Amino acid sequence: MSDIEFKQLAKQMAGKQQNGSSILLLSIITLLAIIMLWAAVTELDNVVRGSGKTVSEAQNQLVQSSEPGVIRSRYANEGDVVSKGDLLFDIDPVDAKTQLDQALKRSASLNIKSIRLRAEVAETIPNFPADLIEVAPASASTELALYQARLDDLSTKEAILEQQRIQKRNEIQELKIQVETASNGLKLIRREIATIEPLVLSGLAPETRLITLRREEEDMLGKANTAKSGQVRLLSGLDQIDEQLRAERQSYKTIALTDLSSIESETAELSARIPALENRVERTTVRSPVNGVINKLNYVTDDAYVSTGDVLLEIVPTGSDLIVETRIDPKDIGEIVIGQEVKISLTAYDPSRYGRIDGRVESISADALGDPQTGEQYYSADVSINGTLYEDDGAEVTILPGMVASIDVLSGKRTVLEYFWQPIAKTKDRALRD
Repeated sequence: MSDIEFKQLAKQMAGKQQNGSSILLLSIITLLAIIMLWAAVTELDNVVRGSGKTVSEAQNQLVQSSEPGVIRSRYANEGDVVSKGDLLFDIDPVDAKTQLDQALKRSASLNIKSIRLRAEVAETIPNFPADLIEVAPASASTELALYQARLDDLSTKEAILEQQRIQKRNEIQELKIQVETASNGLKLIRREIATIEPLVLSGLAPETRLITLRREEEDMLGKANTAKSGQVRLLSGLDQIDEQLRAERQSYKTIALTDLSSIESETAELSARIPALENRVERTTVRSPVNGVINKLNYVTDDAYVSTGDVLLEIVPTGSDLIVETRIDPKDIGEIVIGQEVKISLTAYDPSRYGRIDGRVESISADALGDPQTGEQYYSADVSINGTLYEDDGAEVTILPGMVASIDVLSGKRTVLEYFWQPIAKTKDRALRD
């Protein structure tokens, strides 16, 4: 081959290589253009993901102890399915029993005291019923002793006043004798004066004798008047003694009536309390308030002491609709609104086999919440379940409260180009700010 032919062949081969490179470049550019066009027009679902668990829309029921006491028996375990009215715990209400015993004993004591006081008012002997003595024997003995002591005290006071009456009557009798003696002496003196006075006027007797008789008359008259005044005073004293006797008896009854009035209010209060205490003692059982599943059991041993209001267990109600209680990342909360459609996946049922359930955002918390254990911030959203899952044979699967779920919130659409461009734009914007 000559040089000229070789050069011509080389030029032809170079031209073919140039044409091949141009075609390849043009093909790449065309492919990129097609990809960009596809990315610009093809839309994808914009999804916000969250996680949570299924809960009853009726909220979990906390079963509390209505009375303090000691657990005698437990009839339920975690995970048990219970019906409304099922027996859960048997509790011995020791505090209520103690209070009832004290109230019954106090009531018996007050009734015994009331019988004693009524006997004092009626001036009879108290007669305590055997059932009251059995409940409060010490009170019966005390009230009987008090009755006797008060009666003895009254009798002593009456005896003293009666002794004073006798003494005054004796004094009155002595003064009566003195009055009679003075009256008789006065009569004799006046007869003697009547005899002497004419003789003195006639000069047959000395005037001094008449003066002496007049002096004796005045003296005897004074003694008679003094004795009469003493009688009046002593008779008045007898009236005072009678008044004191009446006052002592009245005071005895008044004290009894006052005490009786004071205990009647307490007796009425106890009469109202005792039925309530008896009702509390009878409430020794704790029963399920709803149909559901026991989620958490706080007391698992017998003989444990519980106080009023202590939470014994937690029941997840069944028979009501379930919702998914979901946690949403605060950075995504702006893309979620009430009413948005949701796709729900349950970890208990493989989505690749069972699929996903449709749902709807029903509520969103007004503010971010914090996990007390991790400190993680999140928003809470309640998602309703609007469908179900099916087994291969067409049977519905059972969805229970407490199942872990993940949700995909369809917050809108964006193109493939926007999907890839968004992180680049964020990086660019941050770089420009820096």
